[in-house]
Amino acid sequence: MATVLPRVARGVVRALLGVGLACSILALAALAIGPRTGRYRMQTVLTGSMRPKLPVGSLAISTPEPLDRVRAGQIITFQAPVGNWVVTHRVIEVVSGGPHPRVRTKGDANAAADPWVTQLERGPVWRVRLVVPLLGTAVRLLRMRWVHVGTVLVAPMLLVLLGLRTIWAPDPFRRHVRRARRPPAATS
Repeated sequence: MATVLPRVARGVVRALLGVGLACSILALAALAIGPRTGRYRMQTVLTGSMRPKLPVGSLAISTPEPLDRVRAGQIITFQAPVGNWVVTHRVIEVVSGGPHPRVRTKGDANAAADPWVTQLERGPVWRVRLVVPLLGTAVRLLRMRWVHVGTVLVAPMLLVLLGLRTIWAPDPFRRHVRRARRPPAATS
């Protein structure tokens, strides 16, 4: 019984490490590699203009939408015609359709429509399809300098030290069995 428990504990630890590694690889693929394919884009929601649908700190996942398919009611991400910022608001009216539609937009939490009519010149625009609450805050934290230094410098050093420990240290799950001393051989 005493040897079964360490084996079970070792198996549980290995399984948890495997699951953690798989989750890390999937997260890396979804957050870093996937958007580079152009099939979707992720934006962190920074303001409350689209509450309650897009709360501050959430992550909005958008897919490309051809310009001629933009309709009222859709939430799109586009370049604002004034200033140089990207806006994610709901289309409340398609003023003119065609290959370069003109649309009026509004934030759901705003009292009035945006003070412009946007001509969508280059396509596609990005249509919000999914909102993941709080994940945008986690992404913003990962972009902070001290987190970057920790993940690029500190984490690899810790992994190297852990690897060296597993090579040189005894297995913590294995019980050390002392060999019983044999009595000296009797001489006759």
